[in-house]
Amino acid sequence: MVIFLFKERNVCFLIAEIGFVISVTLSVLIFRRIAKYMNLISVETEFIKENDFNTKFVSLKNNELNSMVQVYNEMIDKLRRERLLQKEQFHFLDKIIKASPSGIILMDLDQKIISMNPMAEQITGLRVDEVIGRRTDEVRNTIFRGISNMDKKDSILAISGIKTIRCQKSHFIDRSYVRYFIFLEEISNVTIDSEKKAYEKVIRMMSHEVNNSIGPINSILESSLYYGKYLREDDRKEFENVVAVAINRNKHLNQFTSNFADVVKIPSPNRSYCNLNELLLNQKPLFESINASFIKVVWELCETDLIVFIDEGQIEQVLHNIFKNAVEAINSNGIISIKTFDNPIRLIISDNGRGIPEHLKSQLFSPFFSTKKNGQGIGLMLVREILRNHRLKFSLETNKENVTEFIIKM
Repeated sequence: MVIFLFKERNVCFLIAEIGFVISVTLSVLIFRRIAKYMNLISVETEFIKENDFNTKFVSLKNNELNSMVQVYNEMIDKLRRERLLQKEQFHFLDKIIKASPSGIILMDLDQKIISMNPMAEQITGLRVDEVIGRRTDEVRNTIFRGISNMDKKDSILAISGIKTIRCQKSHFIDRSYVRYFIFLEEISNVTIDSEKKAYEKVIRMMSHEVNNSIGPINSILESSLYYGKYLREDDRKEFENVVAVAINRNKHLNQFTSNFADVVKIPSPNRSYCNLNELLLNQKPLFESINASFIKVVWELCETDLIVFIDEGQIEQVLHNIFKNAVEAINSNGIISIKTFDNPIRLIISDNGRGIPEHLKSQLFSPFFSTKKNGQGIGLMLVREILRNHRLKFSLETNKENVTEFIIKM
């Protein structure tokens, strides 16, 4: 259209061409300015995408671009501070979890285990790499089995009558999702000490009353035998038999209370160094006297000397009770195995008898609990106290092969 003006109106043509050049120039300038914005936005986006919160832009002469640079720099400073704070808090929390005296198990959105602190490993007896990526009901472990069967958020688990563990299940919100964690606290010593104080007081009071009564009663009964000579022959025999039964029964009652008092009066261990294998072999004649003809005893002692720091007399009592229980658990032809291991030093006495019923596992070492008809529940209670005084770890469980093992870690 401007070309048509070239011949008739030269001035208009020149003005139109100048206007065209000016418009093209302005368009180029505007495009370059927009390109700078776009390039700046692109670079900023790449930095954010790569989590680079350390790079900032210098101030520009262009006020509009400079305002954008300032906003970006302020945003980067804020993100860097928040990121640093988050890392510091995470590191601090990780330190607290690892140093916690209680066990902590963390789970992901699917309630699969993702982390376990050292105390949780110690309480459960499993390493974190053995359970990571698995649900609690998929882990073959008594404690994890108890956790998966918890019907409340807070529960007390009694493990084989030895360990008592408080379990708490809770959750927190992570990126709008619910995640669970399990809090484990071993309260075995607290529970045992509290129940020990209770039964010690009862036993002392009972022993005091029984001993104060039995002594004078037996004295009176023995004195009354003097008057038997004044009775007729038939009456005298019956009288003497009745008095003898009463005296004998009093002696049994006195022995009964003495057994309980012995548990309370266990002295602190008088330790010395000894060879565990020799200690076991010295008990061999005693084991053979307890053993029944239908039971085979297998000895598998470690070839190296196992030097332990123990009270020999008290540990002999422990061995006697464990072996006696193993014999009584076998009804017919069976095997009792006595094994020792080094690195670490362990003693295992096992039998293939009746095994421990699932519902009785938590009561095994409970005071005065016994599965025997006339049992007093003293044996395992005495074993527990002696081993606890020695600070030795021990367990009593029936495995999948129905073999019951008493394990003592020296």
